[in-house]
Amino acid sequence: MRVFRSPEKPRIQYQLLIQMAAKTYGSKGLSMNEILNLTKKLEQQSNEQLRLTKLRLSNEFNEHTKSLQRELKGSQSIISADIHAVTQELRSQASSMRSTALSTWMYLLLTIIIVLVSMQGVLWYQSNKIAENLAAIQQQEQTLKSLQNQTFGVKLVEQSGKQYILFPKNRKLSQQWESNGQNVVEMEKK
Repeated sequence: MRVFRSPEKPRIQYQLLIQMAAKTYGSKGLSMNEILNLTKKLEQQSNEQLRLTKLRLSNEFNEHTKSLQRELKGSQSIISADIHAVTQELRSQASSMRSTALSTWMYLLLTIIIVLVSMQGVLWYQSNKIAENLAAIQQQEQTLKSLQNQTFGVKLVEQSGKQYILFPKNRKLSQQWESNGQNVVEMEKK
Protein backbone atom coordinates (compact mmCIF):
# COMPACT_ATOMS: atom_id res chain seq x y z
CA MET A 1 0.00 0.00 0.00
CA ARG A 2 1.32 3.43 -0.86
CA VAL A 3 1.47 6.14 1.74
CA PHE A 4 1.10 9.73 0.60
CA ARG A 5 2.06 12.70 2.63
CA SER A 6 -0.26 15.59 2.57
CA PRO A 7 1.20 18.52 0.62
CA GLU A 8 1.95 21.75 2.38
CA LYS A 9 -0.45 24.59 2.03
CA PRO A 10 -0.55 25.74 -1.62
CA ARG A 11 -0.45 29.50 -0.81
CA ILE A 12 2.90 29.19 0.94
CA GLN A 13 4.26 27.20 -2.00
CA TYR A 14 2.85 29.73 -4.46
CA GLN A 15 4.55 32.65 -2.76
CA LEU A 16 7.82 30.76 -2.59
CA LEU A 17 7.55 29.95 -6.30
CA ILE A 18 7.00 33.60 -7.19
CA GLN A 19 10.04 34.69 -5.19
CA MET A 20 12.22 31.95 -6.68
CA ALA A 21 10.99 32.65 -10.21
CA ALA A 22 11.62 36.38 -9.79
CA LYS A 23 15.16 35.76 -8.64
CA THR A 24 15.95 33.09 -11.23
CA TYR A 25 14.18 34.43 -14.31
CA GLY A 26 14.63 38.11 -13.41
CA SER A 27 18.33 37.64 -13.71
CA LYS A 28 17.87 35.99 -17.15
CA GLY A 29 16.11 38.99 -18.57
CA LEU A 30 12.48 37.83 -18.43
CA SER A 31 9.89 40.45 -17.92
CA MET A 32 7.68 40.58 -14.90
CA ASN A 33 4.70 39.71 -17.06
CA GLU A 34 6.39 36.58 -18.31
CA ILE A 35 7.37 35.71 -14.75
CA LEU A 36 3.74 36.14 -13.65
CA ASN A 37 2.53 33.93 -16.50
CA LEU A 38 5.12 31.39 -15.62
CA THR A 39 4.10 31.50 -11.96
CA LYS A 40 0.46 31.19 -12.86
CA LYS A 41 1.33 28.24 -15.01
CA LEU A 42 3.31 26.73 -12.15
CA GLU A 43 0.46 27.47 -9.77
CA GLN A 44 -1.99 25.76 -12.12
CA GLN A 45 0.33 22.79 -12.42
CA SER A 46 0.74 22.74 -8.65
CA ASN A 47 -3.03 22.97 -8.11
CA GLU A 48 -3.59 20.23 -10.69
CA GLN A 49 -0.98 18.09 -8.99
CA LEU A 50 -2.62 18.81 -5.61
CA ARG A 51 -6.04 17.91 -7.04
CA LEU A 52 -4.65 14.69 -8.56
CA THR A 53 -2.88 13.84 -5.32
CA LYS A 54 -6.06 14.41 -3.34
CA LEU A 55 -8.01 12.35 -5.86
CA ARG A 56 -5.41 9.57 -5.76
CA LEU A 57 -5.37 9.70 -1.95
CA SER A 58 -9.14 9.64 -1.84
CA ASN A 59 -9.25 6.68 -4.23
CA GLU A 60 -6.54 4.83 -2.28
CA PHE A 61 -8.28 5.59 1.00
CA ASN A 62 -11.63 4.36 -0.39
CA GLU A 63 -9.99 1.25 -1.78
CA HIS A 64 -8.23 0.65 1.52
CA THR A 65 -11.51 1.16 3.42
CA LYS A 66 -13.29 -1.28 1.11
CA SER A 67 -10.48 -3.79 1.56
CA LEU A 68 -10.69 -3.44 5.33
CA GLN A 69 -14.45 -3.81 5.20
CA ARG A 70 -14.11 -7.00 3.11
CA GLU A 71 -11.54 -8.36 5.54
CA LEU A 72 -13.70 -7.42 8.51
CA LYS A 73 -16.77 -9.03 6.93
CA GLY A 74 -14.74 -12.16 6.20
CA SER A 75 -13.41 -12.22 9.75
CA GLN A 76 -16.89 -11.56 11.08
CA SER A 77 -18.37 -14.46 9.13
CA ILE A 78 -15.52 -16.77 10.23
CA ILE A 79 -15.89 -15.70 13.86
CA SER A 80 -19.68 -16.04 13.67
CA ALA A 81 -19.33 -19.52 12.18
CA ASP A 82 -16.82 -20.49 14.86
CA ILE A 83 -19.06 -19.12 17.62
CA HIS A 84 -22.03 -20.96 16.14
CA ALA A 85 -20.02 -24.21 15.92
CA VAL A 86 -18.78 -23.87 19.51
CA THR A 87 -22.30 -23.07 20.70
CA GLN A 88 -23.68 -26.12 18.89
CA GLU A 89 -20.91 -28.30 20.33
CA LEU A 90 -21.60 -27.00 23.84
CA ARG A 91 -25.32 -27.64 23.41
CA SER A 92 -24.60 -31.12 22.12
CA GLN A 93 -22.30 -31.85 25.04
CA ALA A 94 -24.80 -30.45 27.53
CA SER A 95 -27.54 -32.59 26.02
CA SER A 96 -25.27 -35.62 26.12
CA MET A 97 -24.36 -34.92 29.74
CA ARG A 98 -28.02 -34.49 30.66
CA SER A 99 -28.97 -37.78 29.04
CA THR A 100 -26.01 -39.55 30.68
CA ALA A 101 -26.90 -38.12 34.09
CA LEU A 102 -30.57 -39.00 33.59
CA SER A 103 -29.78 -42.57 32.56
CA THR A 104 -27.39 -42.92 35.51
CA TRP A 105 -30.07 -41.74 37.92
CA MET A 106 -32.60 -44.04 36.27
CA TYR A 107 -30.27 -47.05 36.65
CA LEU A 108 -29.58 -46.06 40.25
CA LEU A 109 -33.29 -45.72 41.01
CA LEU A 110 -34.05 -49.01 39.28
CA THR A 111 -31.27 -50.73 41.25
CA ILE A 112 -32.59 -49.35 44.54
CA ILE A 113 -36.11 -50.52 43.68
CA ILE A 114 -34.83 -53.98 42.75
CA VAL A 115 -32.83 -54.20 46.01
CA LEU A 116 -35.83 -53.08 48.08
CA VAL A 117 -38.18 -55.52 46.34
CA SER A 118 -35.62 -58.31 46.79
CA MET A 119 -35.23 -57.47 50.48
CA GLN A 120 -39.00 -57.43 50.90
CA GLY A 121 -39.20 -60.82 49.17
CA VAL A 122 -36.48 -62.25 51.42
CA LEU A 123 -38.17 -60.84 54.52
CA TRP A 124 -41.53 -62.23 53.42
CA TYR A 125 -39.98 -65.67 52.74
CA GLN A 126 -38.12 -65.69 56.07
CA SER A 127 -41.20 -64.57 58.03
CA ASN A 128 -43.26 -67.36 56.39
CA LYS A 129 -40.49 -69.88 57.13
CA ILE A 130 -40.29 -68.68 60.76
CA ALA A 131 -44.07 -68.92 61.08
CA GLU A 132 -43.99 -72.47 59.66
CA ASN A 133 -41.14 -73.44 61.99
CA LEU A 134 -42.99 -71.95 64.99
CA ALA A 135 -46.10 -73.90 64.05
CA ALA A 136 -44.01 -77.08 63.68
CA ILE A 137 -42.32 -76.43 67.07
CA GLN A 138 -45.71 -75.87 68.74
CA GLN A 139 -47.00 -79.07 67.15
CA GLN A 140 -43.91 -80.94 68.38
CA GLU A 141 -44.31 -79.48 71.87
CA GLN A 142 -47.93 -80.63 71.96
CA THR A 143 -46.86 -84.08 70.75
CA LEU A 144 -44.11 -84.15 73.38
CA LYS A 145 -46.57 -83.19 76.14
CA SER A 146 -48.96 -85.85 74.88
CA LEU A 147 -46.15 -88.42 74.88
CA GLN A 148 -45.04 -87.36 78.36
CA ASN A 149 -48.60 -87.77 79.59
CA GLN A 150 -48.72 -91.23 78.02
CA THR A 151 -45.34 -92.28 79.50
CA PHE A 152 -46.06 -90.83 82.94
CA GLY A 153 -42.85 -88.77 82.82
CA VAL A 154 -40.54 -91.73 82.12
CA LYS A 155 -37.50 -90.73 80.04
CA LEU A 156 -35.04 -92.81 78.08
CA VAL A 157 -31.43 -91.60 78.34
CA GLU A 158 -28.24 -92.81 76.66
CA GLN A 159 -24.95 -91.90 78.28
CA SER A 160 -21.44 -93.30 77.71
CA GLY A 161 -22.84 -95.97 75.41
CA LYS A 162 -25.28 -97.28 78.11
CA GLN A 163 -29.05 -96.84 78.11
CA TYR A 164 -31.03 -95.83 81.19
CA ILE A 165 -34.66 -95.31 82.15
CA LEU A 166 -35.39 -92.27 84.32
CA PHE A 167 -38.51 -92.20 86.42
CA PRO A 168 -40.18 -89.01 87.62
CA LYS A 169 -39.09 -87.66 91.02
CA ASN A 170 -42.39 -88.24 92.73
CA ARG A 171 -42.59 -91.95 91.67
CA LYS A 172 -40.92 -95.08 92.95
CA LEU A 173 -40.60 -98.65 91.71
CA SER A 174 -42.77 -101.13 93.61
CA GLN A 175 -42.83 -104.47 91.76
CA GLN A 176 -41.11 -106.06 88.80
CA TRP A 177 -42.25 -109.06 86.67
CA GLU A 178 -42.20 -110.44 83.15
CA SER A 179 -45.01 -110.39 80.63
CA ASN A 180 -44.72 -111.86 77.15
CA GLY A 181 -40.93 -111.84 77.46
CA GLN A 182 -40.73 -108.19 78.47
CA ASN A 183 -39.78 -106.84 81.90
CA VAL A 184 -42.58 -104.91 83.55
CA VAL A 185 -42.07 -102.48 86.44
CA GLU A 186 -44.85 -100.95 88.48
CA MET A 187 -44.57 -97.34 89.62
CA GLU A 188 -46.21 -95.86 92.65
CA LYS A 189 -46.50 -92.36 93.99
CA LYS A 190 -44.13 -91.62 96.86
